[in-house]
Amino acid sequence: MMRKVLAFVLLATMTLTTGAVFAAEEAPATEKTDRFTVMKPAEDAAAPAEGEAAAPEASGEKAAAEATTGDKVAAETTTDAKATAETTTDAAVTAEDNAFSMISEDGQLVIHINDKTPVTFEDGKSVQEALEGKTLAELLDGRKLTVTYTIATRSMPPQTSPEKVVVLYEEITVLPQPVTPVVPEGTITGEVLIDGIVVEAPAAYLKDEVVMLPLRAVAEKLGFDVTWDAATRSVRLGNAINLSIGQDYYTVGKMAPITLGTAPQIVNHSTFVPMDFIGTVISGYEASVENGQVMIKATPVKEPKVDETAETEATETEATE
Repeated sequence: MMRKVLAFVLLATMTLTTGAVFAAEEAPATEKTDRFTVMKPAEDAAAPAEGEAAAPEASGEKAAAEATTGDKVAAETTTDAKATAETTTDAAVTAEDNAFSMISEDGQLVIHINDKTPVTFEDGKSVQEALEGKTLAELLDGRKLTVTYTIATRSMPPQTSPEKVVVLYEEITVLPQPVTPVVPEGTITGEVLIDGIVVEAPAAYLKDEVVMLPLRAVAEKLGFDVTWDAATRSVRLGNAINLSIGQDYYTVGKMAPITLGTAPQIVNHSTFVPMDFIGTVISGYEASVENGQVMIKATPVKEPKVDETAETEATETEATE
């Protein structure tokens, strides 16, 4: 009776084993498309330090007892060792066959690649031609891949040695070029430049569409001495130009007073005058707004026009004499 039971168990075991083998052979290939990155090398397994004693060997009786456990224990031990080796194969880059491991962006698959792994671009071209001094790991790192595999470990995440890896082409993303901001017409940035050099001064501003300039900073840059008279709330530039806060009344020496349509104002303890002050009251310069900046430039000196007819007549007269 015992022999029949053992025979039945043996037959059932062989049948299940055969079925598992055929199932593995007939398992359909799986494809996964994702972005993969190379994993950092794992720390080497700690080895006994130099001089550290190894674990004592089992006694003779214990060894004998383990030896009598039979082929079943040996087979299970071998299977466990193989599973452990597969599971603990981390994403380490090894020297053998330039092997390295990659993990998918979603973290659901680890692939192990070496020099024998078929790797091509999606048009069938070999990646070896595109290495150009790079390693295969450097070329594939961060790329979008389609991985084909049949068997994977039951670890989390599953691990596999793919049967084929296809590198997908991706569109090149062109980053937008920096654009110089254009200041809308009718607004200013507040910067004042004299002959292209920025003047350190309170910011210019708009008042009823009139550009108001900081008087002291601009005048001093143009070479004027600026004097403030607190009693009369007036300002003198050099020895000839005078103006009073709140009065659209500008004088230059003994000339007739000049009106600009806007009176000088005090803002945050600084005197501001309309932009037309430059060129009208202070001669020899012109001011304009360019892309939001107030540009003050020296007025080009116009050369006197020569009367060519008169010059010719004078020359002819001298020749006659």
